[in-house]
Amino acid sequence: MSTNNSTSSSVKHQKKPSTSPNNINKLALNAHFLWFVGHFLTFGCTALHSIVSIFRPFSPTAQKYYSLTIYSVILSYSIVLFKTYSLNTLAKTLFSNPFAILKNSNALYLFLSGLFLANHGIIFEKIQLSLYSFAIYSLFHSINYLNQSILSSTANKPYQTLKSKLSQFSKQYYEPSLYMAANCELFVMIHLIFTDLKNLLMIFQTNPLTNIRILCITILYLVFLKLRYDDSHHMKAVVQSYDLRINQFLYSNQRIPQAVTNIWFKFRTLIGAYVAPIRIEARHR
Repeated sequence: MSTNNSTSSSVKHQKKPSTSPNNINKLALNAHFLWFVGHFLTFGCTALHSIVSIFRPFSPTAQKYYSLTIYSVILSYSIVLFKTYSLNTLAKTLFSNPFAILKNSNALYLFLSGLFLANHGIIFEKIQLSLYSFAIYSLFHSINYLNQSILSSTANKPYQTLKSKLSQFSKQYYEPSLYMAANCELFVMIHLIFTDLKNLLMIFQTNPLTNIRILCITILYLVFLKLRYDDSHHMKAVVQSYDLRINQFLYSNQRIPQAVTNIWFKFRTLIGAYVAPIRIEARHR
């Protein structure tokens, strides 16, 4: 998952802040620390949102934690983006080739979080699942920061024990979690497609402007997924595994009419024809 790698590479060379009482203020003003706060809040607010949603899924409290999560995501990825590019370079890139910046996974996720925030009112009830991939990435970013910048600065035995356990957790669950995040991102796309189909079937009973906005969100999210597919072997493996399972199911189940199989392959070919050209060739450095 490239967002973890590029984010970590952007911050790992910074000097490790001391956790001694005399350096608390310096730590709090450190951009790396604010990056950590953003990821910590992303994971924490997602957890609180999930708990509240069990009992009151669409309540104002659930919406508040949803919004706080998105704001936290924007904080974290904005910090990395501005530390990766100077303001002058960023401005030139946005002016000359604004899409090239999306080759940077941090910019891509910043764009996605901005899309969710701008359309919060109409998509909150539809794609709350979108928070979970952010939370998964943020969990491991937070663990890495704790291990490298806080726990490693003390020889206290309880802290070293905690560091060891966190390192073991990351080693064991990092890769499976990235596949889980890719699944979450893919399921959001599926949910948006079904929402669009439902809106089409109920076209005379729903607000046409809202339907158009959701369709635009679906298209933009498809662009996001295609760029992630090109950049992330986790997303590519997940998409290919589902494609293989569907093909095997259709071929092995004799009770499925051939017409259904033909429709699937035509749909698959059509999607490939329209999605394949979506790419950004040049990576901005």
